[in-house]
Amino acid sequence: MKSNKLIFWLTLSGMMIIALIFVAYLYLVEKSPLTFQQMDFDQNGYVTFFELNYANSYGTREISMGDISCIEYYALKDGVKLKLECTNK
Repeated sequence: MKSNKLIFWLTLSGMMIIALIFVAYLYLVEKSPLTFQQMDFDQNGYVTFFELNYANSYGTREISMGDISCIEYYALKDGVKLKLECTNK
């Protein structure tokens, strides 16, 4: 009887850990300024936690080109441009 309880609690704990990982993944996807396709940096069809972490470690800077105002999103790790959003003034 004790082994059945142990199996139950271990199974429940494992399921909770998997659910927490899934929720963390969804949170990082939602928090990123990039779309899901843009976060797939190696274009293999999957967005890994490493790609999510890279996409969520970003900074922003304003760029002006005449009457066009842009916000550039760049990776904090190496300064690579991730996304550019422009609007006319």
